[in-house]
Amino acid sequence: MNFLKQICRMNLGMALPMICMIACIPGVPLPVQAEEQEQREYYFLEPVIVTAPSKWAEEIQKTPAAVTYFSGEDLEEAGISEAHDIIDFSPNLHSRHNSVHHSLTIRGVDSFYPSLYSPVGFYVDGVSYPIQFMHNPDLFDLESVEVLRGPQGTLYGRNTESGLINIVTKQPGPDFEGVLTGEYGSYNSMETSFALRGPLVEDKVFLSVSAKKQLSDGFIKNEFTDDENAADIDHSNGRVILRVTPTDRWDISLTGDWMETDDGYGTWRYLNGPLKTDPYRINQDEDQYSRQRGSQWSLQGKYLGTDFDVTSVTGYVDYEHDVFSDMDFTANTQNRRTGEANYQDIVLSQELRISSPEDSGALSWQAGIYAFTEQLDTYFDYHIVQMGSLANMSIMQPDADISSHGYAGFGQLTYTLVDRLHLTAGLRYDYQKMEGKVTGTYLDMGTFMYERYDSDEKLDFNQWLPKASVSYEITDSAMAYTSVAKGYNTGGFVYVPSANFTGDGFTYDPEYSWNYEVGIKTSWFGNRLKANLTAFYIDMRDKQVSETDQTTLQLITSNAGKAHSMGFELELAARPMPGLDVFGAIGYADAEFDEFTATEHNGVALVETDYSGNDLQFAPKYTYNIGAQYRHSSGYFGRVDLTGRSSVYGDYANTAKADGYKIVNLRAGYRGEQFEAVLWTENLFDEEYLTYITPHAPYVAGIDGKPRTVGLTLKYWI
Repeated sequence: MNFLKQICRMNLGMALPMICMIACIPGVPLPVQAEEQEQREYYFLEPVIVTAPSKWAEEIQKTPAAVTYFSGEDLEEAGISEAHDIIDFSPNLHSRHNSVHHSLTIRGVDSFYPSLYSPVGFYVDGVSYPIQFMHNPDLFDLESVEVLRGPQGTLYGRNTESGLINIVTKQPGPDFEGVLTGEYGSYNSMETSFALRGPLVEDKVFLSVSAKKQLSDGFIKNEFTDDENAADIDHSNGRVILRVTPTDRWDISLTGDWMETDDGYGTWRYLNGPLKTDPYRINQDEDQYSRQRGSQWSLQGKYLGTDFDVTSVTGYVDYEHDVFSDMDFTANTQNRRTGEANYQDIVLSQELRISSPEDSGALSWQAGIYAFTEQLDTYFDYHIVQMGSLANMSIMQPDADISSHGYAGFGQLTYTLVDRLHLTAGLRYDYQKMEGKVTGTYLDMGTFMYERYDSDEKLDFNQWLPKASVSYEITDSAMAYTSVAKGYNTGGFVYVPSANFTGDGFTYDPEYSWNYEVGIKTSWFGNRLKANLTAFYIDMRDKQVSETDQTTLQLITSNAGKAHSMGFELELAARPMPGLDVFGAIGYADAEFDEFTATEHNGVALVETDYSGNDLQFAPKYTYNIGAQYRHSSGYFGRVDLTGRSSVYGDYANTAKADGYKIVNLRAGYRGEQFEAVLWTENLFDEEYLTYITPHAPYVAGIDGKPRTVGLTLKYWI
């Protein structure tokens, strides 16, 4: 009867849709069965604590923000081994993905090509991974991953216009723990990992050591060279964590991450025209690669005081990436062009903030300062090996040196006006100074003489980033909220200017947006069902885009558009009986240009093309997932997942279209006290799909997603 009383206190227009959703889930009792249900064994969904939305711990159902949470166990149970896999289980999250690029899209807010930065912030242990090449790390030994949708500029600053992904590693504690994992799957894929953690000095000093190795022949064959391993994988990762707790009030942790990858980059293929190849087949004459090296250090210190808490996060990121590619995508000896690129990025950052203690009562607050310095160096050689009468010549060799420095001050407070009504307001001042130099040579295709470009420019950006929300706890198990926040992507330099570079198009201005959001978070039947619904509208202006320069006829970056995105997200999780979890989510985002007129060359002359009404690139209208997992008390378990998304365009003209797809994954196994064995298959029905699509004149090129794979994973706990 308590359930019926709750329904009566709720607005009928809100209650009816929720009742309908619950009735569609098998095994979940209807309200008339509530009293009988209370007599059965008690089971419920555990509360989830998140830290990223407000930078302090809070229950996800009380957080006035759209958040998808994965515990470390959630990641393992779903078979998520790299950051890109998260897109299948997060509504309105997409990725322009290959072994080089990992630009993320949330709620349809995309980034231009060839941007180094994404509108989605990416943080590991409180430290920013700034450029989009870094946004697909291998995942292992993690505490959690949180996906935040909507601008996060108030607490995280620039380049979090559409959202943020926050990764937290697993910290060592007073108990000794160890795990060994081995995996073998299709295409001679092997993965091994281990993690050991425990105390060095009882209750004072703790240490964690973990590592992961991944090898695979890949699923792409180069028919020209008869190479079955054109997209092979070789990844190595390691992590060391030293944690010190000298008193109950202090918690200091030093985390060091290291990674090295050596991947085959034979992935692009033509999708149409006379050079078209079948899925998982390329026909190219270069030995292509993508090689990364990097390390990241995070020093976090937390002090829990009587009147306030203090948190310090010091970060250091050192990243390098070498790429060699076949620029013509063919084995035509008379049209042979290559691209060689190198990216080096070093970032040092410091954040210091103070906040109210956890039991601060009606007023919770925090204030902080942030500073960073970044040195980004890039080099690109677009080389003609053979093109008609031309041989062994470089079309362009830009060498970019971009230095950035910035600081910010921010604050946020939440005040409980009455018992269940909470008001939150936050504001950040974000400042960034950039100095960019691009030097190099280019081949004048009219005279076939080499010319030199040399540009040196300074930029300053500053921005106020506000956020406000109102939340109301309708009942103990239902909370509604509304929020508004400003999004901001900083301007910058074009690191690969046009071949006929004259100085125009070397820089671009910031992009701005306002995000309006309403949502409701509910729990039902003694926390056996959670249902969260969010609706949003995003107004974007000064949209950063790529278009053709009227003078040079080359691709440049400009601020040429206005756009919007509107839609919703619905997330459900239920435990209708002991051991059985049912879950799912759907996201809808209609992201379009409102104003965008681009100048293009049609092969004869320059023309003005109006793209108003076109979809933004890499912005699927629908994303969805639904699944179920059952664990028996004997240790046997099984899981099924269906994930999918609608079609996306790879260009603003909406000419390059990748069809939507749906994937079915199965997992089954046994888990004992110290041992686990899992048989799994991904893409059960061998669905063909693309993870990247782009015009590559005069045709369209793309990159294939994984075909059906099967494997066995073994795990042993020490």
